[in-house]
Amino acid sequence: MQKINWNRVILGGLLAGLVINICEFLVDGLLLGDQWNASMKSLNRPPMGGGANAAFLLLASAAPVAIHLFPYHLMGIGLVLALVEIVAGAVIGAWLYKEPAAA
Repeated sequence: MQKINWNRVILGGLLAGLVINICEFLVDGLLLGDQWNASMKSLNRPPMGGGANAAFLLLASAAPVAIHLFPYHLMGIGLVLALVEIVAGAVIGAWLYKEPAAA
Protein backbone atom coordinates (compact mmCIF):
# COMPACT_ATOMS: atom_id res chain seq x y z
CA MET A 1 0.00 0.00 0.00
CA GLN A 2 1.30 3.41 -0.95
CA LYS A 3 1.59 6.42 1.30
CA ILE A 4 -1.23 8.98 1.09
CA ASN A 5 -0.25 12.19 -0.66
CA TRP A 6 -1.69 14.65 1.88
CA ASN A 7 -0.80 17.70 -0.20
CA ARG A 8 -2.98 16.39 -3.02
CA VAL A 9 -5.77 15.47 -0.60
CA ILE A 10 -5.85 19.02 0.76
CA LEU A 11 -5.63 20.60 -2.69
CA GLY A 12 -8.41 18.32 -3.95
CA GLY A 13 -10.62 19.30 -1.02
CA LEU A 14 -9.95 22.99 -1.58
CA LEU A 15 -10.73 22.65 -5.28
CA ALA A 16 -13.94 20.75 -4.52
CA GLY A 17 -14.96 23.46 -2.04
CA LEU A 18 -14.22 26.17 -4.58
CA VAL A 19 -16.41 24.46 -7.20
CA ILE A 20 -19.26 24.11 -4.69
CA ASN A 21 -18.97 27.74 -3.57
CA ILE A 22 -19.00 29.01 -7.15
CA CYS A 23 -22.07 26.90 -7.94
CA GLU A 24 -23.83 28.12 -4.77
CA PHE A 25 -23.15 31.73 -5.72
CA LEU A 26 -24.44 31.21 -9.25
CA VAL A 27 -27.55 29.27 -8.23
CA ASP A 28 -28.62 30.91 -4.99
CA GLY A 29 -27.11 34.33 -5.48
CA LEU A 30 -27.85 35.03 -9.13
CA LEU A 31 -30.44 32.51 -10.34
CA LEU A 32 -32.69 32.23 -7.27
CA GLY A 33 -31.70 35.39 -5.37
CA ASP A 34 -34.83 37.36 -6.25
CA GLN A 35 -37.07 34.45 -5.31
CA TRP A 36 -35.32 34.04 -1.96
CA ASN A 37 -35.76 37.73 -1.22
CA ALA A 38 -39.43 37.61 -2.24
CA SER A 39 -39.97 34.63 0.07
CA MET A 40 -38.32 36.47 2.95
CA LYS A 41 -40.43 39.58 2.28
CA SER A 42 -43.62 37.51 2.30
CA LEU A 43 -42.61 36.32 5.78
CA ASN A 44 -42.08 39.97 6.85
CA ARG A 45 -38.38 39.35 7.36
CA PRO A 46 -35.61 41.50 5.93
CA PRO A 47 -33.47 40.04 3.16
CA MET A 48 -30.63 38.02 4.66
CA GLY A 49 -28.00 39.74 2.58
CA GLY A 50 -25.28 37.18 1.91
CA GLY A 51 -27.08 35.59 -1.04
CA ALA A 52 -25.40 32.23 -1.40
CA ASN A 53 -24.43 32.02 2.27
CA ALA A 54 -27.94 32.77 3.48
CA ALA A 55 -29.52 30.38 0.99
CA PHE A 56 -27.09 27.64 1.95
CA LEU A 57 -28.05 28.00 5.60
CA LEU A 58 -31.71 27.74 4.70
CA LEU A 59 -31.21 24.76 2.41
CA ALA A 60 -29.09 22.91 4.93
CA SER A 61 -32.17 21.90 6.88
CA ALA A 62 -35.34 20.06 5.88
CA ALA A 63 -37.31 21.96 8.52
CA PRO A 64 -38.35 24.81 6.19
CA VAL A 65 -40.07 22.26 3.92
CA ALA A 66 -41.68 20.42 6.81
CA ILE A 67 -43.28 23.58 8.18
CA HIS A 68 -44.13 25.04 4.73
CA LEU A 69 -41.89 28.03 5.29
CA PHE A 70 -40.79 28.39 1.66
CA PRO A 71 -42.33 27.35 -1.67
CA TYR A 72 -41.68 23.74 -2.63
CA HIS A 73 -40.35 24.64 -6.07
CA LEU A 74 -37.72 26.94 -4.58
CA MET A 75 -36.52 24.31 -2.12
CA GLY A 76 -36.66 21.57 -4.77
CA ILE A 77 -34.55 23.51 -7.26
CA GLY A 78 -31.99 24.30 -4.59
CA LEU A 79 -31.76 20.70 -3.38
CA VAL A 80 -31.42 19.20 -6.87
CA LEU A 81 -28.76 21.70 -7.87
CA ALA A 82 -26.96 21.15 -4.56
CA LEU A 83 -26.73 17.45 -5.34
CA VAL A 84 -25.28 18.22 -8.77
CA GLU A 85 -22.71 20.66 -7.43
CA ILE A 86 -21.59 18.32 -4.64
CA VAL A 87 -21.05 15.48 -7.10
CA ALA A 88 -19.22 17.82 -9.50
CA GLY A 89 -17.02 19.12 -6.69
CA ALA A 90 -16.19 15.59 -5.53
CA VAL A 91 -15.31 14.43 -9.05
CA ILE A 92 -13.13 17.46 -9.74
CA GLY A 93 -11.45 17.22 -6.34
CA ALA A 94 -10.77 13.50 -6.85
CA TRP A 95 -9.39 14.19 -10.32
CA LEU A 96 -6.70 16.35 -8.75
CA TYR A 97 -5.55 13.51 -6.50
CA LYS A 98 -3.56 11.04 -8.55
CA GLU A 99 -1.58 8.07 -7.31
CA PRO A 100 1.71 7.39 -9.05
CA ALA A 101 1.62 4.35 -11.30
CA ALA A 102 2.81 1.17 -9.62
CA ALA A 103 6.11 0.00 -11.07
